[in-house]
Amino acid sequence: MNQHYIATDPVATWAVENALQEMGKQPALSAVLLDGPPGCGKTFLAKVTADKIKARLVYFQCFPGVAKSELIFDRDLSDRNKLIEGVLPVAIRLSLQQKVALVIDELDKAQPEMDSFLLGFLNDNLLYVPQLGELRANAAQLMVFFTKNDRREVTEPLMRRCRCVTMRWPTVEVEDEILKQIAPGSTEALRQILISAANKIRENPNVQKKPSTPELARLARDLRAMGDTVSDLILGRYAINGLVPRESDLRHFTESAYYWGSSIREALNEASSGE
Repeated sequence: MNQHYIATDPVATWAVENALQEMGKQPALSAVLLDGPPGCGKTFLAKVTADKIKARLVYFQCFPGVAKSELIFDRDLSDRNKLIEGVLPVAIRLSLQQKVALVIDELDKAQPEMDSFLLGFLNDNLLYVPQLGELRANAAQLMVFFTKNDRREVTEPLMRRCRCVTMRWPTVEVEDEILKQIAPGSTEALRQILISAANKIRENPNVQKKPSTPELARLARDLRAMGDTVSDLILGRYAINGLVPRESDLRHFTESAYYWGSSIREALNEASSGE
C-alpha cells in the first residue's frame, strides 16, 4: 500500500494484494468482499488500493431498496428525465483504457437479488443490456470491491467468487500510530485515553454507534484546540459526546464529565514522548 497507509487489518491487506496479483489471470473478475463494523477502514482500504495501482475509482453507495437497474443506469443531474450509463457500464468501458477500482459500498443494504445479478457479472466478466448491447470488461484492469456491515448476510455463491475478510478494529498499537499521523501534536497520554475508551465502547454489544479511528483523530484535534479555552466540565462533555454521540448510548458511559475533563486536561498538558 502507499507510504502513508497503516494497515489496520493485515489479513484484509493480503486478500487485496492477492486479488490484485490474480487480475487478468482468469476470465472472471478479481473481487474482494470486506465485512466488518462501520468505520473499521473497509472503504478506505479500497480507495487506498485504487491510489496504489493508479486506478480510476468508480464508486456506488447502496441504499435500502436499491435495484440492479440503478447499477446499470443513472439519471443526468441536469435533466432528471434523461438516463445515462450507471457505474457498471462506466467501469467496464473505462477498464478497456485504464485500471479501474469499482467499489460497491454497503452491499447488505440491497436485496439478495442484487447478489445474483452481480454474481453473473463477476463470473462472466460481461454485462448485457438491450439498450447498450454486450459490454465486456478487461479483467486485467478491473478490480471489484464490495463492503458490508451487518444488515444481512451476502449469498454464498457471491461469497465464493470473492476473497472474503471480516475486518477488525485496529490494535491499540496500530490505532496509536494512525492517530499520531492524522492528529499531529496529540500527546501519547491523550491518544491512549481516547483509544482505551473507544475499545471499551466497541466491546459493548449494547452500544449502537461505535467510534471509528477517524472520529478519534478528529476528537483529539478538537480537544487539543479547545484545551486552553474551556473548563474541565465542557472539555469532558465534549469528549463524551464525541465518543458516544447517540443519546441512547450515553447510559453505557458511566464516568462523569468532570472526571473526564480533568483527565483530558492532564493528558493535554503532558509532554508527548518522542514526537
